[in-house]
Amino acid sequence: EMGLDATRIVATPLLEREWHLAIKSNAHLLLDTTPYNGHLTAAEALWAGVPVLTLPQARLPSRVSFSMLKSLSLDRVLVARSLADYQDIAVRLARQWARSRSNLKDESESRVGSYQRIREHLKSSREKRRGFFDTHRWMQEFSATVRAT
Repeated sequence: EMGLDATRIVATPLLEREWHLAIKSNAHLLLDTTPYNGHLTAAEALWAGVPVLTLPQARLPSRVSFSMLKSLSLDRVLVARSLADYQDIAVRLARQWARSRSNLKDESESRVGSYQRIREHLKSSREKRRGFFDTHRWMQEFSATVRAT
């Protein structure tokens, strides 16, 4: 009814974390919710290499995904500034994904990060433990903050 092929929606039973992330990695894009972000859902999507599109608002619950994306230097391509911008980015990324499946170049790829480059950046960042994926550094900084208070 809404133009989405029902075979593209996957429902699974409770799975071990490894399988859960493997299945999640088949998603093409996570459209984050507002005013409350996905939090763990967004974190797992990024870990699985799935781009997360978000629209932060003024309050903390709507800025969690923004923080994760900023730490990965993806805030310029995956953080919308308005609802219209959110829709434009989602459509552009969907088109880039479709073109990547057919090996056609998208004219918007030179203007902003292409869908495939975003996926590669997420994979590389996870493998090299950069930004959001550097849990050891985060733990050290958090511990130092707790000791200082």
